[in-house]
Amino acid sequence: MLRRGDAGRACCEGALPVPATSEQLLRGSASSSTILNSNAALPVAAALPMTTAGSVAGAADASAAAGTPGAAPPENLRPSEKKKLAAMSFRLGAEKVQELIDKEVDVVLSQLLMEMRGSITCGGKPIMGFREYDELRGAVEGNPDALTSVLPEMNDLLSRAGSGDSLGKCAVVGNSGALLDKNYGEAIDAHDTVIRFNAAPTKGYEAHVGTKTTIRIQNVDHLGFREKQDVALIFSARNEKDVKKFISHRRKYMARAQYMFNPEFWCHIWDWVAHRKLKPSSGMAGVVLALKNCRPPVSLFGFSHNSTKFHYFDTLPEKVTTEEVYWYHPLVEESAIIHSELQALNFTFRFD
Repeated sequence: MLRRGDAGRACCEGALPVPATSEQLLRGSASSSTILNSNAALPVAAALPMTTAGSVAGAADASAAAGTPGAAPPENLRPSEKKKLAAMSFRLGAEKVQELIDKEVDVVLSQLLMEMRGSITCGGKPIMGFREYDELRGAVEGNPDALTSVLPEMNDLLSRAGSGDSLGKCAVVGNSGALLDKNYGEAIDAHDTVIRFNAAPTKGYEAHVGTKTTIRIQNVDHLGFREKQDVALIFSARNEKDVKKFISHRRKYMARAQYMFNPEFWCHIWDWVAHRKLKPSSGMAGVVLALKNCRPPVSLFGFSHNSTKFHYFDTLPEKVTTEEVYWYHPLVEESAIIHSELQALNFTFRFD
């Protein structure tokens, strides 16, 4: 069994276990044979089939474990199990989804944004350590201009990675081992913009995942240009250590497009999961980034179940328990949004 820290690293690298049945979801027992990946992996509709009412459908064990849809949770469930059961029926609703898509929010930090004063709306919560923009400016002690000096004057992500006003047709490519079962390479490369995560490679897997990388979303463990065709990096920084690492890397490659997520963008991602206590995944951030800057529908690749391969490019420990993974991301809620609501509203299309 992984230690808590090990599960966190596996989680953030985009490889998370998802139970094959609702009973496994509730009880927290899922082996490597029930693992998916979408970086950070999002449970797919096939693993957690949903009815239009948002209740778990299908297997008999769902009725036994979850009870009648809409009914009160069984009294013998632990508090953590009741929370998971409630998460299965999570829905934002079409009106709220449209409101979130229409909301204007700067995705990346710029010098202009760093002039802002005041609090960060989700600051001090699990999603974001910095409470105010002043704290962000003071991340490097004794040099309040250190971060500002390496940021673009304005948000130029669309002009550097897209056509100036849009990223065009977009493919968001997860890391699932299921990609090895398909030859999606040409289909992925046909998109104007291809979004990948962390260190996911294309070399050696071209037939399956393509060769094009426009935007690579990374966490602190993976910062850096991974392949020569990478156009832009977007880095997540939630504390002083993360900011210092970004500044150091940015100074080495000033000519290349490197960005740091605007803290308020992460607050916006948090709105998508209705302020659940856990921080949203980088996979969710990639999907929302695409929804706001691409022509719909957004194509999703590598968000599917594979029974034998965790990542398409490496192997991870044989067993990662569901309970350990649920310490880090609101995966069931993200799944409901991406695989049910967005697809039903024609904002996304998932390639299995």
